[in-house]
Amino acid sequence: MSKQARKSRGPSVVESEIPRLTPQEIFEGYERHLYSVEDAKTLMQMPRSTFMRHLKNWRETGRLPSHTGQGNRVPANKLDPQIRARIIEFATGKYEGFQATLLHKYLLIEGIEVSVETVRRILTTLRPEETPKERRSTAHKLRRRRSSVGELIQIDGSPHPWFEGTGDDNSYALLIFVDDATSRIMVAGFYPTETSEGYLQLLNKYIEKYGIPWALYSDRHSIFAPVNPSKSGKSEETQFQRVCRELGVTGIRANSPEAKGRVERTFSTLQGRWPKEFRVLGIRNMAEANSRMPELLASYNQEFAIAPADSKDSHAPLLEETKERIEQIFARWHTRMIVSGLWV
Repeated sequence: MSKQARKSRGPSVVESEIPRLTPQEIFEGYERHLYSVEDAKTLMQMPRSTFMRHLKNWRETGRLPSHTGQGNRVPANKLDPQIRARIIEFATGKYEGFQATLLHKYLLIEGIEVSVETVRRILTTLRPEETPKERRSTAHKLRRRRSSVGELIQIDGSPHPWFEGTGDDNSYALLIFVDDATSRIMVAGFYPTETSEGYLQLLNKYIEKYGIPWALYSDRHSIFAPVNPSKSGKSEETQFQRVCRELGVTGIRANSPEAKGRVERTFSTLQGRWPKEFRVLGIRNMAEANSRMPELLASYNQEFAIAPADSKDSHAPLLEETKERIEQIFARWHTRMIVSGLWV
């Protein structure tokens, strides 16, 4: 019998009018010319080529296909509607404004285990106007990381309304020291403004905890290098430069923000996360944030820091003679001239 004859003898398939059939019943119905190939592959919910392959295998071995399409079955990995509702409740309430990765982190704390992509899809339906940032092609050649901890520390400050939504909408400066080899924040602190005193306090804390780094990489702020030369035509060193010289630390100044990209990207991440986390954690001001800084840095470094290429520690130890002079080194020094027995 020709294919055309077989097709004409079978009834037309209307899925809403035909009860759910097993693969065995569909194959047998096809063999008895009750269904055309188009009807049968529609009932099996698979492409024509796949249906013919399974039909051939059934004729030869008697085996039935293990999968015939989802039909009306609920996928095993479909998100439970109650869990989805809870995620939406958190995303529009307690964790409003959180990005997908940050919301995923706090959902785990709430006992909701879903993938980041699941959270991202839900947020996309809630906030369709928020699109991912477009990747910009960089005009700067990427610089390879230093291989070990302590070789190069990038330092910078970022004024920002860090406590927005907690009752304090003023901008404060967050100063951080980021290890180039690992992207780990070594020390950090909040200050009213970006000043040399803040950087020196953090540098003092840094060397007491880790030792002396080989080099500090900064921008060209007047804290790190004098802007105007003195009357003699020579540039006088800043307080920060003097402390680095006393400690034997090399100071490197970047010519652009892109040159110190690791610390810039760190600030971008922190500005998107910490103001929201402060609201949830109950951190309302600069003093509270500084008191909980070890906890904040531990959480950040666990999520974003990477292992260095070389496991050695490149910090130089703090010698005893330096320890004895540490208070003097970090004190503010002033140059004075004596004229006719008087200080000028």
